[in-house]
Amino acid sequence: MLTTRGWALAAGNLALLIAGRLLGVRELFELGLGLSTLVIAACIVVRRGGHDTRLARAVDPLEVYPGSLVRVEVSIRAGARRSPPLLFVEELPADLADGVPGLTSRLTPRLGPRPPKAPARTLATAGNADQARKPGRRAIAFPVGAIEARGVHHIAYQVTPPKRGRYEIGPGSTVVTDAFGLARAPDRPLAKSFLLVFPAIEVLPPFAAASPHSVEGTPRPLAPTPVGDEFFTMREYQPGDDVKKIHWRTTARQGRLMVRQEDRPSEPRAMVLLDDRRRSHARRSDGADSFEACVSSAASLVHLFTSQGLGVGVALASRMGMRPGEGGQHAGQQAGRADPLRHPGGPSDARAGWGFGKGTDHQRALMQRLALLGMSGSGDLAAGIGELLGPRTGTTYLAVVTTEIDPGWELHAAAGARLEHGLPIVVVRHLRHTYLGLKGERLQEEEEQARGAALLLERYGGTVIDVRAGEPLKPAWEQRVGLRVHSEAAAAR
Repeated sequence: MLTTRGWALAAGNLALLIAGRLLGVRELFELGLGLSTLVIAACIVVRRGGHDTRLARAVDPLEVYPGSLVRVEVSIRAGARRSPPLLFVEELPADLADGVPGLTSRLTPRLGPRPPKAPARTLATAGNADQARKPGRRAIAFPVGAIEARGVHHIAYQVTPPKRGRYEIGPGSTVVTDAFGLARAPDRPLAKSFLLVFPAIEVLPPFAAASPHSVEGTPRPLAPTPVGDEFFTMREYQPGDDVKKIHWRTTARQGRLMVRQEDRPSEPRAMVLLDDRRRSHARRSDGADSFEACVSSAASLVHLFTSQGLGVGVALASRMGMRPGEGGQHAGQQAGRADPLRHPGGPSDARAGWGFGKGTDHQRALMQRLALLGMSGSGDLAAGIGELLGPRTGTTYLAVVTTEIDPGWELHAAAGARLEHGLPIVVVRHLRHTYLGLKGERLQEEEEQARGAALLLERYGGTVIDVRAGEPLKPAWEQRVGLRVHSEAAAAR
């Protein structure tokens, strides 16, 4: 209950009392007695309690991108009588507490009766990524002083979140102190508020590709369903299909009956497949993290496709290539945080990820989930690509965000005729070996393997965009996509 100053004064009082008694100096004894009375009075002041103060905290905005300023304002309203001197102690994550600029504190005296300001609403609780990056927390004390009856004191400060995640602001509490700072005691608590920080995004130029749909500007209206030898895609023959739709050349090439599917999705849709498997990622000694880079790239692609008016969905590699009922406890956790893909007959349905939607509200919902996403230990990225390339998904564009390309993916077999008929596939690859600190022959070997895998994928119509550790996506995207846009424009002329 005593502060450091109070304990020091109490020790001095005891010394004065002993010295005055032993030396027979009455003045010393009286001085010690008087200061002891001051310490006791300070303890009584802070212990009497019953202070009718009300606390509220407002966080604006509640959802931001990294690097944005967030204003936090705490209001302390006194009751029907004057409050004693107060401190307000706020607990913050170290990432936020390290950069608290522009602290302001002001007093609004003598307000007439009015209802107290409502506390800030808080976000819903999250999963295992909640507060995953906090190394510690820090308490910050704001001096308030005494507040007149029915007066309101405002404490305002700004924080700048450095990276994605959910941050706890608080708990906070008022602390009663005396005028001399000799004693203090906790008074009124204030519950936590929550700040959700989306992944960092980069504004990317449009991706143009040979496709029945355009991603540049407003999407083109879909053409009528073709007839004859033109069709949207092909799929494997199923009992009941019209034998007249069997495509014999593709059947001979693939060794199984393939039929023409002439129906198109009602609108162009893009799926972002994110590799969230733990074994695919690495962290460099300077803090560069391939998983965080992949999440940021996935968020950038969601923003790009949404800005182009496409329906957008996100799929997770950890939920792909699994039969219903597999996945154990992790599958249950993921299902609790993620919505199923909303297209009929889509791959893995509730297991695959977050479904198609359009507009800023859907983009915000996807960003909320990406903000809380953690790594998983299971899943099959190759199976996920094969599923999403299937005609039943309705996917027009497929963007894969990963760290490695496996030569055994056999995308030509998975994609079938869809690659031949213009289904765009782009792979953003945050090169894993650049996070491992390799040197010499080992580094050269990894570089050659990465180039070979990219060439193999591009042979079947894909586009590979490589990003090295610590580098942003936008320059690599502009270089790779810009070349493709210019070449297609020249071909059109």
